[in-house]
Amino acid sequence: MNDIQPSISADDASSATADRSGSLLPEAPALAGGPQRIMHRTLGTALVLRNAMRQGNQRGLSQSTENAVLLTGAVAIALTVIGLVGNYVATKLGELA
Repeated sequence: MNDIQPSISADDASSATADRSGSLLPEAPALAGGPQRIMHRTLGTALVLRNAMRQGNQRGLSQSTENAVLLTGAVAIALTVIGLVGNYVATKLGELA
């Protein structure tokens, strides 16, 4: 088998761009590389779209959490008001007796 290692020539190195990891990759035409490149692009696009859909679901969870926190706060305020009113009524009834 022929093990051909890709190399970057001086011309390619001058037009290379840095990716997120900091390595230099030569810029290539969109369809260069044939079917394998198209398959990789398709797989990459599918993974990005799948992750985008998962992030959309997290937004729903955040909204549910917000509603649960607001409901808990409303219940706490209601219990406090009921307790204060009940204590006031009990005190006034004690004075009447």
